[in-house]
Amino acid sequence: MYNVYIVDDEYEIRNGLVSFFPWEMLGFQVAGQAENGEKAMEYLLRHREQVDVVLADIRMPVMDGLTLVEKIRESGIDCQIILLSAHSDFEYARSALRHGVFDYMLKPTEYKKLITLFQRLKTYLDRNAEKAESEENSRAYRQSTVELAVSYMKMNYADASLESIAAYVGLSPSYFSTLFVKETGVGFQDYLIRIKMEEAARMLMDMNVRTYDISEKLGYSNAKNFARIFKKYYGISPREYRLGKLNHET
Repeated sequence: MYNVYIVDDEYEIRNGLVSFFPWEMLGFQVAGQAENGEKAMEYLLRHREQVDVVLADIRMPVMDGLTLVEKIRESGIDCQIILLSAHSDFEYARSALRHGVFDYMLKPTEYKKLITLFQRLKTYLDRNAEKAESEENSRAYRQSTVELAVSYMKMNYADASLESIAAYVGLSPSYFSTLFVKETGVGFQDYLIRIKMEEAARMLMDMNVRTYDISEKLGYSNAKNFARIFKKYYGISPREYRLGKLNHET
């Protein structure tokens, strides 16, 4: 069910819409009502997440419908708006369409046309909801894929490569590379180097482990390459890092 808030200064029209229009049959329910835009805005600001549609008259005292539209948009309230307008307000209603109003209907309101309008709105809202759900599922999938990849990288950093990790999560290397950057903000190789260098720093704390052995465990066949990458990452050589930690402890 989508929530509708009705705003009209004419009690008979407002009460008729609230009490006698087949909202439930159309997939809607009335969240509340007000006789002018000011009272409506007070409610919307307090319940901004609970209103999906505002059905409002254009001509009302205190705050008219067009001003209400402006206030809703300025406040960032995410809802659809339908305006009711007299023939004399036709140009105002057309102008409102350019401000993100879903549609407008001329008074006196025709029952069947209003039903058709809300059927169309229901279809529109359903499609938006499905799209949002699909995007959310896609986002969750991307996050879980990258989390799985990072977990695997931390356990297999010595042999990890873009191709091997992409195969592990079931994606092509190019797509996985793009996905990884979007989710982490860091390129795959840079992230792998970060994992290796943090592991290197941890292993350097053990004075019994040679730098050469650390280099091999990290997957570097050349100890000089490891030392060069380590210095670029930390600003000092593995030996200087180890001595600095040793001196700090003593």
